[in-house]
Amino acid sequence: MRNCPQHWRAISRVWRIRLNMFMTLAWAKPAIRSYAIQNNAVIITKDEDFVIRASVNEIGPPVVWVRIGNVGKQALLHWIKPMLPFIIREIEAGEKLVELI
Repeated sequence: MRNCPQHWRAISRVWRIRLNMFMTLAWAKPAIRSYAIQNNAVIITKDEDFVIRASVNEIGPPVVWVRIGNVGKQALLHWIKPMLPFIIREIEAGEKLVELI
């Protein structure tokens, strides 16, 4: 993630926390959301719970909802990489929910 804006490094940190530490723990969702709020980060997730919260609550971090089937981490990163300019534009324009299909 060299030469990326600071907020994208924060996204990466939230994403690693989400994928590596909290994948199956229900109590993790509030912790991830709090971390994103405190660090001005974006949540990138396949989990619909974050999407529901973002769609009904104007306060909170932006959420990028990844709608792709079960794939490995490298395939997922490869799929998302070309969409980063679109994601950045949407978030900078004030979107709280960006859906990737």
